[in-house]
Amino acid sequence: MVDRASAGQRDFDVVLVSNGFQAEYEIGFSNGLARCGLRPLLVCSDRLSAGRLDRGVTTLNLRGSQQSDRSSAQKTLNILRYWVQLFGLLRAQAGHPIHMIGLFTLPSTWVGLLEALALRLSSRRFVLTVHNVLPHGAHHGTNRWLYRLIYKLPHKLVVHTLRMSKTLQIEYGVSATRVVVMEHGIDRLAPIELANQQWLGEHLDLPAGMPVVLFFGSVSRYKGLDILVTALVESATALDAILVVAGSCLDTELRAKISPGLSHLVAQGRARWVDSFVPEDQVLNYFHGADVLVMPYRAIDQSGVVFMALATGLPVVATNVGSLADYVPFTGGQVVEPEDADGLLEGLRKVLASSRPADRSDRVRAASRFLWSQTVLAVLPAYGGKFEQHP
Repeated sequence: MVDRASAGQRDFDVVLVSNGFQAEYEIGFSNGLARCGLRPLLVCSDRLSAGRLDRGVTTLNLRGSQQSDRSSAQKTLNILRYWVQLFGLLRAQAGHPIHMIGLFTLPSTWVGLLEALALRLSSRRFVLTVHNVLPHGAHHGTNRWLYRLIYKLPHKLVVHTLRMSKTLQIEYGVSATRVVVMEHGIDRLAPIELANQQWLGEHLDLPAGMPVVLFFGSVSRYKGLDILVTALVESATALDAILVVAGSCLDTELRAKISPGLSHLVAQGRARWVDSFVPEDQVLNYFHGADVLVMPYRAIDQSGVVFMALATGLPVVATNVGSLADYVPFTGGQVVEPEDADGLLEGLRKVLASSRPADRSDRVRAASRFLWSQTVLAVLPAYGGKFEQHP
């Protein structure tokens, strides 16, 4: 890690601004660039697991503490300090491309617009990764108008699917020449480790020999956990597996909706709810210990969770939304229709009945095509200069 003074003096190929986006993505994308010979400078926070970064990645901690128990005054002061330091850094690195790979600092779209404008004015080339064309749960007219303005500012917009590229062009008036399609990637392949499998059963006191259905990540409305819980509670034929929900729910209305059903399943020994953030060093334990990943989403453009499944060979049962159907076949899973509770349970039954442990090792090897060192090649020309002719 470098300090601000030396960062301003050293030469980098690209400055990455993640704004605390998903840790796995932040690390994987940075490593992918380094493995292609670039020298990225990653602006980060205390949360970054620097030990997982390749030696070619330089980090600069400008965001500091991200503890949720900070006061509003502390959070505001930290954000203001971050912006002052960030734009000081960008002035010193003005001749290099700036790539925002994560969400904007605050949920307010107006703040995001101002931040995008400042990044455009501070850099020779401003690249923005669009993970979702509009934020989840914010598909109203004002946001569409504001994001139309935001998407005019970057020199290049990076998306992970052709569907998103077409949406930007048709609905937001973005020229095709400004859109780069770069597939989501995998930082490391992770074949099953016996210790991880055993950890999950011991940690959650799971019944020996009972298959595990994993729902992983924060619980939000668009992810459809309520559909799955209702199906499990009301189905006349019980699913011969135990549901593990690994993620907290901050939506009080949604929590009130799913809690009775989940509590009922937990009382019957048919579910466990890890109602908290899963530390990064435990993530593999959940994927290695599960038998199938379930994604009953109502809407999504792209999800990093499915790529963790690819990296671990875990089969996926997911709804046909966004680009999920493009990747589920690589996992040996099943695609079902959105909000089809019966179809969701049937898909889970089919996968649980047909999946074999040996298949997971084969899938992990096949997933090498999605390593970040391969997928980032598509974005290199977006940085301009000596990278424009990169294959």
